Amino acid sequence: MSFLGRHHSEESKQKMRKASEGKNNPMYGVSIKGKNHPMWGRRHSKEARKKMKEAAKGRKKVSEETKRKMSEAQKGEKSAWWGKHHSEKTKRKLSESKKGKNNPKWKGGITKVRGYVFILKPEHPTSIGIGYVKRARLVAEKKLGRYLYPGEITHHKNGIKDDDRAENIKVMTRGEHTSFHHGNRGKHHELQPV
Repeated sequence: MSFLGRHHSEESKQKMRKASEGKNNPMYGVSIKGKNHPMWGRRHSKEARKKMKEAAKGRKKVSEETKRKMSEAQKGEKSAWWGKHHSEKTKRKLSESKKGKNNPKWKGGITKVRGYVFILKPEHPTSIGIGYVKRARLVAEKKLGRYLYPGEITHHKNGIKDDDRAENIKVMTRGEHTSFHHGNRGKHHELQPV
């Protein structure tokens, strides 16, 4: 006898539910996490992933109330990670796996700090932190054909910190730069190739 197209009554559903509660459930106490999981070390095929994606399209969105309940169910001691920690080896692997181009926030080695553009150049002699150098400095050095000396800094003529065109960059000493910004408009070095 086929059950296709038929449904259990509510009474039958309750009986089946009660019959498989707690220790009567064949999965009671069985862990299917990690290596015990049937998909451990395996991946879905492209076709299977496509089918799963299509199947998910018709699903209802989870309500905010349900999301809140799900979140509460995973907080504190209820969390699967409660009292557990990654080993130092795993922490290093996770850290390495998210560096540089593998980081989801990777922007090609370019970042902005206080309006200035910095480029990732860890081999540069004046790189700071984890290897960044001001783009204005790199532009000036390219134009001059040498690294800037320790006492030299770059100044943006038009005051726009991220306008790093060669014609907008002046190389100055720290003293000249301080005098310039305090009203004493002294002489400045124009960028000249060496």
